[in-house]
Amino acid sequence: MSNIERDTALSGEIMDPVQAHRKLRTGFASGLEPDEVIPGLSNVFSKDEGSYEWECFGAWHDGHRYHWFSDSGCSCYGPGQDIDSLSDMENGDADALIRAYKKWATDSYFLGGNDKVEAEAHIRAAIRAARQ
Repeated sequence: MSNIERDTALSGEIMDPVQAHRKLRTGFASGLEPDEVIPGLSNVFSKDEGSYEWECFGAWHDGHRYHWFSDSGCSCYGPGQDIDSLSDMENGDADALIRAYKKWATDSYFLGGNDKVEAEAHIRAAIRAARQ
């Protein structure tokens, strides 16, 4: 895995990690999967539910702030197609991430009752692991 740091120059351009990752990626992938490895960011948590119809939540940490997105749709397109840079994601501290994930989990159509009850515990554990 190459190490692309924030503000690393690629081909004379300064890019954030998401832009650099999308530029370097090969093959068909127009979106951003919630568990995708983005050099320069640590994947904190991802949840992907459903199949033909789906919904997902992905969160990363840059060493200072958390960045996340949630998305839903059908097989017509994939997750994160509107995510071209970190500025396209929500961001904040750990408490903001927990609130965003709890709201997503509560509103989720595909998550079962037990998953919704455990949503906060899952994301808190992931944040603790990301801090280590």
